[in-house]
Amino acid sequence: MRDEEILRLTERERVVWDYIDRVPPPARFVASIVSTRAAGAALNLTGTVLHIPHHHCNYERVFTRAKPDAVTWIGHKLWYPGPLGLNESAFFVENSEREHVATCYRSSGLLLNTRLQSEATVSHVKFNSGIKLINAIGFAIPSISLCEPAYVEIAESKDCTVFSEEANVVSDVLELLANSERYRQLQQQCLSLSEEYHIDTIVRRYRRKLASL
Repeated sequence: MRDEEILRLTERERVVWDYIDRVPPPARFVASIVSTRAAGAALNLTGTVLHIPHHHCNYERVFTRAKPDAVTWIGHKLWYPGPLGLNESAFFVENSEREHVATCYRSSGLLLNTRLQSEATVSHVKFNSGIKLINAIGFAIPSISLCEPAYVEIAESKDCTVFSEEANVVSDVLELLANSERYRQLQQQCLSLSEEYHIDTIVRRYRRKLASL
């Protein structure tokens, strides 16, 4: 939808803007929806701001059975940081159907929630939904995550990922693979949180929040 179309729409309708990957033109919205509180703060939003997390893509509730050493990076090729020498797999899933993305996750035993660091990264992470970690939770897959605002907020007091710095990702992967008990704990924690981010749960949150406007 073009900016001018959005502006015309807000002049005649009650519009709620859901911030996912795009900042809209200045317009009069009834409310704004953000996936994380960090995104709302970074965007300096005013008026009514609703916090509704993103859902994962495991609609079928079929979890991974891959071995822990099936180390995987999944995402848009724009953000791919390159191979780490861990014999890891990389799946570029931009424009893919949900079922294909789900298949990629179910083939994964340990996820890398990392990205190429660039000027574009700085802007993107401000309102990133944390979807990589949410999908890790949704498929009950332990993960290594960079300390991005969305990941930190999602994992707050939940112990569902291992946080790492870019320079330490390889060593943190190897350490986790060597600690089967820690791996199992992370997997169980993700499994216990999975329903919280299932689309059925998120749809109910949308209905409840939007009905209050």
